[in-house]
Amino acid sequence: MSAVCVLVVDDDEEQRDAAALVLVEAGHQVLIADGGDEALRTLRALPPHKRCVVLSDLHMPRMDGRQLTLRIRQQIHDWRVRVVISANSASSADLRGADAFLQKPYWPDQLRDEIALQVASFDDLTADASA
Repeated sequence: MSAVCVLVVDDDEEQRDAAALVLVEAGHQVLIADGGDEALRTLRALPPHKRCVVLSDLHMPRMDGRQLTLRIRQQIHDWRVRVVISANSASSADLRGADAFLQKPYWPDQLRDEIALQVASFDDLTADASA
């Protein structure tokens, strides 16, 4: 099992399932959540060593992607989580604390490439720590 999972967070079931399918087909372990509260519960339930890339929609009810990112940074060990915000457009304030932005609509290749980049960033941290 991979040491890195991908958590897809979107209140739009069709968007969430489409992204999850692309990522599963790319060989990632994928978890899904329909909003920020469920995403936080999912992250807290992961084993302590598990690293995760969170792909979050920006615009969701109750807790939007910006609020989710802030809560992740406050409550989850930073080294364990990379956050990619996805939306049609976003301001720099919307992206505060996020590691990347993926503009919607995106092509499957763009999604795969961005997630691969974030997963590779964990490998860079591991290499730096052992150097």
